[in-house]
Amino acid sequence: MLRPLQSLMAPSQSGFGARLQNGLTSQEPANEAQTPLVTSEELKLLKEWPVENLTDILNLPDAALDTTADDYLAFHEQAGRMFETIVPLMKDNAATVRFGAGGASWDIGIPFDLDRAALNNRWRYERPIACWVRKHAQEIEAIAKLGRPYALASASLDVQTMSGVTREEAVETGCYASYLRQIYLRAFNLFGINPLPVEELGINGIDPWMQIVASPAIDPTRCTGQQLQRWAKTQFFTLHIPFECYSILAGLPNSLSIAERMQMCEWRVILEKELSQIWLQGNDSEWLEATLNCLLDPANASASAS
Repeated sequence: MLRPLQSLMAPSQSGFGARLQNGLTSQEPANEAQTPLVTSEELKLLKEWPVENLTDILNLPDAALDTTADDYLAFHEQAGRMFETIVPLMKDNAATVRFGAGGASWDIGIPFDLDRAALNNRWRYERPIACWVRKHAQEIEAIAKLGRPYALASASLDVQTMSGVTREEAVETGCYASYLRQIYLRAFNLFGINPLPVEELGINGIDPWMQIVASPAIDPTRCTGQQLQRWAKTQFFTLHIPFECYSILAGLPNSLSIAERMQMCEWRVILEKELSQIWLQGNDSEWLEATLNCLLDPANASASAS
């Protein structure tokens, strides 16, 4: 079924509408002719996640809901069939897989720990899922592309209703970065098969704007947690790093507090400190050393198809 339209504001983000309204009242609107048809932020997101007629969808979300509803139903049906094929890999309720507008994502319900025994236990559940998603990446993207326009239209309408601001007004008043970020955050997490609970949006949600727009080029040794996870996934999907290194890099931000992993972090320094502790304890450091090498020089990492 189609997801009902509703306000999707997470409790921790309740000031978003007020901030946009303040931007509207504190700045003089620019000439409408100066409003770009496609903003630079949108271009970056479109390059990563293509959407036909994105500006039409965001400018007139009500109308877009009608024209994209059939494709969203097709997306839901096809994503549901794919989800059924991966269910057998989700053993012991230790993993949660989601199919949404951004593709497939997964969470492993085991606390992240760099101890070798803990990693082996985590990998027992994560490896089959990660490798399956990588193998079917093109098919997953084709399905996700069907549902993306409707998800963006619905999320755009939510943000517009919540803030009282249209896309054009947000662009003209310099508030569009926050506006667009909220749209993509909702569209990529709250639609599809097994969507993220709305109360977890600001904590565990995939943040496309932070991954792609916030930095022109990601330096994996110094970036936010979301950017490190995005970089690691890209390297794993393109066979530049092995699964074990991907899993450590993707899980490493979860060892920090939410506030810490939203800031720029020195991941090389963090890994080196962890490695020193493991050496002092006399524990197996093979994969942590390999992960540090992947971080510094992924081109020379020996990837395996796992």
